[in-house]
Amino acid sequence: MARPGVTYQDVAMAAEQLAAQGRNPTIESVRAFLGTGSTATVGPYLRAWRNKQDASRQLALKEKLPEELIAVIKGLWDRVFIEAEAKFETERLEIRQSLTESQQQLAAMQADYNRAQQKTVAITEDRLAIINEKLSLEQTIAEQAQRINESAAEKDVMAIQLSTQTIRIEELHQLHTQVQKNLEHYREASLEQRRIDQQSHDQQRQQLEQTIQQLRQELARLQQELAITQQQFASEQKEADRLVNINKKVEEKIEASHKMLSETKEELLRQTHASAHWQHQYQALHVRAEDDAKAVIEIKTQLAAAIQKLAITEESLREVTAQNRMLVKDKWILEQERAAS
Repeated sequence: MARPGVTYQDVAMAAEQLAAQGRNPTIESVRAFLGTGSTATVGPYLRAWRNKQDASRQLALKEKLPEELIAVIKGLWDRVFIEAEAKFETERLEIRQSLTESQQQLAAMQADYNRAQQKTVAITEDRLAIINEKLSLEQTIAEQAQRINESAAEKDVMAIQLSTQTIRIEELHQLHTQVQKNLEHYREASLEQRRIDQQSHDQQRQQLEQTIQQLRQELARLQQELAITQQQFASEQKEADRLVNINKKVEEKIEASHKMLSETKEELLRQTHASAHWQHQYQALHVRAEDDAKAVIEIKTQLAAAIQKLAITEESLREVTAQNRMLVKDKWILEQERAAS
């Protein structure tokens, strides 16, 4: 706890001890005795103490009381006042320090609570982004699956077309063989008919060869398209596998985010409980401060009662002094009477 500055009670105590040692209380001697305090602080307190000393001497002269009695009463009053002030200052500083510590702890707890809230919001935003990404990936996977199904359907159609073309080529081959057999038969049967039919046969053969060439080209094209389709199917299958792996990783990331969110919620709940605890402590300190303030008011009330009692004591001293004067006067008169008689 930090030591308060030099007070009037410190200066008065130092001045009285210096006066009791037979030394003149000056600003420098009081500062040297205390080991602290500035001239601007010690000077006014020392002048106030001197004024009180002068007032005490004047009261002693006015009331014709011993200065020692006035000093005892004044010392008693100063001691009560100093003890009350010291107790009040100590309790006030303790309460202020407790309140400051509680406010700092409450501010730290509030900062932790705010950070936990920010962390929760960030995790929620990450979770929403991951969910959106998952939905986008699922849509992409669905589109890829649709494309794969369409490619498979096209592949089936092309396979059917290829099978049909193959059957047609075989039929043309059979037809060509049959034509050749018929040509041989006709060649043996009639040379004239051969010459007549030669031109027609050549034309048919040329047409058939052209048709076969076209069918072969069409078959080659279909086989090439089938190879390209198979490559696309394999590529799309790899892409689908990659998207499935990505989806799996996203699900793992979402699961980890759920776990982190649960841990964050638990931490936030713990921080909330701790904050409630410190709020309770703060309220307890506040109640204690109010009780201490009531105690200070009670001390001040007792101090006022002591002041009133001191005034009554001074009045009693005045009456006793007056009675002593009367007794001294009566005694002097009696002695004069005895001497006269």
